Amino acid sequence: KGYLEQACKLMMKSCFEHLYEEMYVSFKATESYTRMLEGFNSNFNKVAIKDFEYFRTLGEGGFGVVLHCAKKSTGVNYAMKIQSKALLYAHHRRNPHNVVIEMLAMAECKHPYLSNVAYAFQTPYFVITATNLSECGDLKKCMNRTMGACFPIERVQFYAAEITSALCYLVRFVLFRCMTLCYYTLYYL
Repeated sequence: KGYLEQACKLMMKSCFEHLYEEMYVSFKATESYTRMLEGFNSNFNKVAIKDFEYFRTLGEGGFGVVLHCAKKSTGVNYAMKIQSKALLYAHHRRNPHNVVIEMLAMAECKHPYLSNVAYAFQTPYFVITATNLSECGDLKKCMNRTMGACFPIERVQFYAAEITSALCYLVRFVLFRCMTLCYYTLYYL
C-alpha cells in the first residue's frame, strides 16, 4: 500500500511539473494566454473582501483562517478561506505552481459532497476562496459529540457511501478533466 501510494504521488508530481515547465511557462508567453486572461477578467464576476458580511470563525489552519460569511448582494452563506500568500509560497517554494494547480482543481469540483468554489480572488497579501457552507459541520465534530459511543452501522454505511462517491468523482472527473483541459489549453490555443 505504501509503495503504491508513493508511486502515485511521484507520478502526479512528475505530470504536474511537466505540464508547468514544458507547457504552461511557454504558453504564458503567447498572445493566446493574454487573450485568455482578458476574457477571464471581462467575463467573470469580480468580488472583493468588502462584498461579504462576516459572522464567525469556523476554523484555523497553518496558512490562514476559515470564516462564515454571506455575500451582501445575495445573502448566500459561504465558508471563506483566507490564506496568507507569504506562508503559502514559503511552504511551496520549490513548486509555487502547486498553489495555482490546487485552485484550478478546486474550481473544477462540482459535487454535492465536496466544497465547491463559488468565488476566488486575491488581495496583495491574501488568497481568498469562498466555498459552499456545510451548515451541519464536519464528520470530526459529529464523532466528538458521540463521546466515545459507536455510530449505528447504517450511519457508518451512509458516511462511507458519501466519501466513496466524492473520491470516485475526484479520480474520474477532476484529475482526468484537469489533465485534459491543461493539455488542450496549452497545445491548441
